[in-house]
This record gives sequence, structure tokens and C-alpha cells, in this order.
Amino acid sequence: ERIPSIILAAMIIALLVIFAAVIYPYLVYNTPAMQKPSRPAAPTEPIEPTEPSKPQESELPATEPQATEPPETEPPATVPPTEPPTEPPAVPKPTESEAADPTVLPTVWTPNCNEFIGMWDDSGTVFARIPKGETMQLLSWDHTSAKVSYNGMTGYVAPNYIMPADPDYLEKALKIVAPTNVYTYDQMLEDIKLFEQNYGDLIEVSSIGVSEQGRKLPVIRIGKADAKYNVLLQGAIHGREHMTAWLLMAMTDYWLERDILSYGDVCYHIIPMMNPDGVTISQTGKLSDAQSNIYIKDKNSGFTSASKTNYAKDWKANGLGIDLNRNFDAGWEENDDRTAPSSQNYRGQAPFSAAETSALRDYTLSYDFDATISYHSSGDLIYYAYGNKKAVNDASKSLAKAVKAVSGYPLRDNSEGSSGGYKDWAMDVLEIPSLTIEIGRSDSPLAMREIYSVFVRNIRVLPTIAQWLQKQ
Repeated sequence: ERIPSIILAAMIIALLVIFAAVIYPYLVYNTPAMQKPSRPAAPTEPIEPTEPSKPQESELPATEPQATEPPETEPPATVPPTEPPTEPPAVPKPTESEAADPTVLPTVWTPNCNEFIGMWDDSGTVFARIPKGETMQLLSWDHTSAKVSYNGMTGYVAPNYIMPADPDYLEKALKIVAPTNVYTYDQMLEDIKLFEQNYGDLIEVSSIGVSEQGRKLPVIRIGKADAKYNVLLQGAIHGREHMTAWLLMAMTDYWLERDILSYGDVCYHIIPMMNPDGVTISQTGKLSDAQSNIYIKDKNSGFTSASKTNYAKDWKANGLGIDLNRNFDAGWEENDDRTAPSSQNYRGQAPFSAAETSALRDYTLSYDFDATISYHSSGDLIYYAYGNKKAVNDASKSLAKAVKAVSGYPLRDNSEGSSGGYKDWAMDVLEIPSLTIEIGRSDSPLAMREIYSVFVRNIRVLPTIAQWLQKQ
């Protein structure tokens, strides 16, 4: 009579063992934050819902993303998480010399998520999780990852899901420009007026021209007109990549307050928003009648299956449907995948046929530039090559290595796949060392959570360029 009871007990114990060994780890680790591919590939992002994955462009040919199911995630990790410490480590205070040095950046960070982020090793295996509210020590930016120390362990986390432990870091770092991931054209104009009021002795503001829809294209010059070196930085040439406009304005704000000119005799020519018409379309999600016709044609041609609002938010072109970074005279004829106005990738009827690109061409030709930087927003990397002119390619690679040293962005040679972009033209025709820096890890438009790592990774770019120029 006791045998069935023993058998029943044994069965219960066996079920408990199976639950503890198989089912519980699966439930714990089968979460977005804990699923990671091998480095240096970017890990799956935790907690917060995202749109289906879509290809991003900087200067490589791309096609309109189609509506697809999200990609399958990696198998769950099998190493249990380490228990978080009972009390978060104290945030160390900077020394007096560190506080006075504008290149000393925050080292204590915290997860910027709903619950926790995963921490993985060199092989991509997740071995711990860091709950929201805990702190970690930032050791370095490592390609598309952030290398951190947490609770005596060293590993990697997603940079777009962390922020400085001081929640007011950006507000304290910036005097005029407010942190936002929807930085509008009108806000930029207001902030430029404040720059003039506060730093009129350091800057000169003018316009390089007007957009196709009549918006002025401001340029901020920091430094003397007769400076030994001239550097051009431009952003938001693609509408949906408008965080680059905020970044250039934030960099201007930060360094006007911290004596950027002490790093060398350089004049910085900063054009924050090259495509204000496209930026406005992306930010508002609204299309004019002419742009709505472009949407209908793209939908009928199979270039998109997105809703009208999502199509507008993903808009990269200018107001007329010309992709400005396909409209420069450097391999322009190679960009033949679209033959009519579109939200992206249409090269235009001829090189410099857009008002914005002809204005940037003319401005570039009006100075003897020693370097150019084009800011784009997705990819977490630096493009430095174009064509087969060895001297300018070598110089661009040297500059790229200097920027990588302070930003952690990896380098990529896209000399065979790029054409029609501003960097391509500046290198091929004018032989100016030039880079394209892709600032973020996610799809554009970038989410607010990316603003912290984007700012900190790029804030040392201006003095780095100055130091690099003086070594040439």
C-alpha cells in the first residue's frame, strides 16, 4: 500500500527538478534584455517595444524597409544572473581638477530601462543583469557596446540603455540647448539667437542659403575668420536623422562655455540642420499633397507598405523627394535604384539639383577647408573612405582613428559601396579629409534614451579635430 505513495512522491520530486533545471531558467532568461548575440554585434534591446527591424543608411545604398515580422531572437542564455548588491555603490565625486576639465566625462552610469539590462562577456554570453536604479562604472565605449564594471564584474551592456547616474547631467552640461529627441527647426533658430546674445564675441551666424520650401540654412562659425584651420560639420541632411541637429547644437553650447578655441587656431563651421524640410516632415508625421502623391507612387511601386504616418516619420529626403546625400557629384550616376521622387534614395535629376546641396557646395567652395564631418544617426560607426585617391583616404583614416579613440565608434571602409554623398564629393573632388559619423545604435528617428550616450561619445570630437590638425 505504501509503494504508490513512494512512487507519487518520486514523481513530484522529479517534476520539481525538471522545473528548477529547465523551465525556471527559460522563464528568467527568455527576456529581451538577456538575449545577446556575439560581440561586436549589437545585442537585442531590452524591455521597450520597437518597430520591426529595418535597414539603416548612412552612405551605403539602401532600399525602403518593408513591413516584416520582427527577426527571431537569439537562444536564451544559460548562466544564471548574479544577485545585485543590497546597496548600490556610492557615486564618486570628481576631484577639483576633474571638475574643471571639460574633457572629463561621467563615469558612473545607471540602466535607462523599465526593469533591467543584461551584461554579457566577450563571447556574447549574458552572465548577469543590472536592475534599474543600480549603478555601474563606465570603463570605455567599445564598438556598439559600453564596457562597464558592476558589482566586481566586468562586461558589456547596450549603450542606448544606460544614462549618467546624475539624472540632471545634460541640464548641467548645457546652458542653452535643452535635451530632446525631437529638436525642431524653430527651436534651433531660437537657440542660435541665444548663442548670439551670450557669445557674440566668439561666433558669427549667417545663412548658406534656403531650402526648397524656403527655410534658411544657418551656419554658426566659432573662431576667427583668418584662422589657420577651417573645419565644416553638418548634420540632419536626412530628415529622420534629426538628433544629429540637436547633437551639433549641444556640442556648440558645451564648447562655447568651455573655451574650445584654446585647443588650437581653428574656425569651426557648424551647419546643424541641412534638411529642415525633411526634418519637419519626419517630426510631424504629416505630408503635403505633393508628398502624399509620392507616398502613393512608392506604395504602388512596392517601395513601402507602411502607413502614411509611419512613411512620413521615416522620411529622409528633402521636401521635393530628393535624397540630398545622393545628390552630390561623386558617383551620382550610380544611384539609379529610384527614378522618381521618393522618401529616400532618389538622386535627383542632376548633381546639385536640390537647393540644399547646391548651397552646401557653394559654401564649401568658399573656404579652404582642412576637414569635414557629416553626422548621420544610425550604425554606431565611422565611414572614412571614398574612391582611390590614396593621400586623402590615408588622411581621412588618420582622422577617423583619432575620433575613434575618444568615441569608441569602429571604422568602416565603404569606398566601394558609397556614392553621391557629401563626404564622397568632398574627398573625391576637393580632396578634403572627411568622415561620416553614425551616432546611434537603433533605427532612426532615435529614441530619447540614446541621447545620453550619443552626447558623451561625441563631445570630445571638436578638440580632437583641432589636435589632429596641428599634428599634420
